[in-house]
Amino acid sequence: MKVAESPEFDRVKAEHGVVRLPVVEVLRTHPKQVFLVAGASLAPGIFFYLITVYNFVYAGKSGELDSTSMLVLVIVTSAIGFVVTPLAGALSDKFGGQRVYLWGLALIVIVAFPLYFALDGGTYGFIAVCYVAATVAVYIPWALTPAYFSTAFDAKVRYSGLSLATTLGNLFGSAIAPLIAGALFAATKASVSTSLYVFVAGTVSIICALLLGRVIRNKASQVRRRSNATGVDEVPTPTYSE
Repeated sequence: MKVAESPEFDRVKAEHGVVRLPVVEVLRTHPKQVFLVAGASLAPGIFFYLITVYNFVYAGKSGELDSTSMLVLVIVTSAIGFVVTPLAGALSDKFGGQRVYLWGLALIVIVAFPLYFALDGGTYGFIAVCYVAATVAVYIPWALTPAYFSTAFDAKVRYSGLSLATTLGNLFGSAIAPLIAGALFAATKASVSTSLYVFVAGTVSIICALLLGRVIRNKASQVRRRSNATGVDEVPTPTYSE
């Protein structure tokens, strides 16, 4: 409540440009960004709920780990997020939000296969290593979500756009991820089906993130052109490369 508004939104208020129904406005003016952000956020949410919820049940069925061992593993590895989050932010400042976000998505796709291979019959040490990698993979994109995705929306609808898009991503991703993973395993009796589920979700998220980056860059270019034409600095939102 006490944090100052961004210079962009202060300008919106000064020009009396605040939108009364921002959710309706964002769907009217930024539909592409809403669905691209939703798609880009699918894989991190899905993988998080698999490693923190679904895998408790899966490990119990496979007989490799009891629930206590899994709980300790999840708690310890989740604490890694406290370290990964600021590091991912620092890397984003140096290399750009889109690039680092894509690193996280790529790691999710890669780790999904050895993780379930380890749960099927690996040692506790191997499982722990895979869980550390999975945790790092999830927290990298999560750390960047607010700053990176907000650049896709104009200031007057930014909060609503970001909220709506990430909620849609959670609704069609993480909210039903354990159900889908369980149904896939019940149908195939093979953990590779879960890995492929994560792989497909990760691929969709990577494609959406790449397309979103193009949209953001085009938006920033348009703002710069308007600024040059009018001589008024419109405070363009930083792109991933900036």
